[in-house]
Amino acid sequence: MAFNNDIVSRYEGCLISGNRAFGLGGAYYGNSNIKDVRSLHVNNTIASNYSSSGGGAFHGLDFGGDLKLRLINTVVWGNSSQVEGDYTSFDRSYSLIQDSLPSGPGDLDGTDPANDPRFLNPQPSVASPTCDGNYKVDDCSPLIDAGSVDSVLLLSDLCDSN
Repeated sequence: MAFNNDIVSRYEGCLISGNRAFGLGGAYYGNSNIKDVRSLHVNNTIASNYSSSGGGAFHGLDFGGDLKLRLINTVVWGNSSQVEGDYTSFDRSYSLIQDSLPSGPGDLDGTDPANDPRFLNPQPSVASPTCDGNYKVDDCSPLIDAGSVDSVLLLSDLCDSN
């Protein structure tokens, strides 16, 4: 779990799964606490995280600063809840968030059952904390070729695929 308080963070090419919070933000908790907090997530899979209070994947609290969350080519799926809280801005593109309508360019509709990412062996969020699970996608996943190459800085993905 990542905790942000008055910093700028960038997560790229990460699998963030199997985390449990006994409070807010199973995978990520942002708190502006008067200063600016900016969090950028590029080419990430954020899945199967659990929070007992809210924001199984992301939870943000804006206490007078500037709290910004940006997702690019990121999948948020199978968490106890997805994105909750108060963000000064929440931008996304070429991303898929379960139970969420598309809001940015290239986003997939997370309310359409056809857009299930088809992970090979996802774990339920209630099983966390765990390191189990296989978050590669099968050959029929709607995620294949759905992202944008414009934001790709890594030469390969987590599976060493180009």
